[in-house]
Amino acid sequence: VNSTKNNPMTGVALPAWVSILWRWRSAIEWRTYFVRICFLTLMALINTIFSILDWIFFARVIARAAIHKRPVFVLGHPRTGTTLLHNLLSQDDVQFFFCSTFQAGFPHGFGCLNSISWMFSGVIDSTR
Repeated sequence: VNSTKNNPMTGVALPAWVSILWRWRSAIEWRTYFVRICFLTLMALINTIFSILDWIFFARVIARAAIHKRPVFVLGHPRTGTTLLHNLLSQDDVQFFFCSTFQAGFPHGFGCLNSISWMFSGVIDSTR
């Protein structure tokens, strides 16, 4: 009930989090999940702040980034070799780009957060 490690909502931004809480307010067991809700609200606030900082510092770099016209997505059911394929493709950093577990977990501010990702080791594992 109070677990916060590897929560898929850890990377949510504040507007989306408030929207979820508002939409499901009558279905949420507030007393049972109070600690988790407070934690995710704090994380949403942090994500939103760093998202704004990313926009300020990295917007031009992101806008200039070249995106391949034929991207490759690795999708599949568990235990079918998707992690192996992902790991093999990630060895070729000339033709392929991949995000780290941290970048996937914190999509709103990983530009600024990447250098201090070690601070989030208690929140998200370093590998999938």
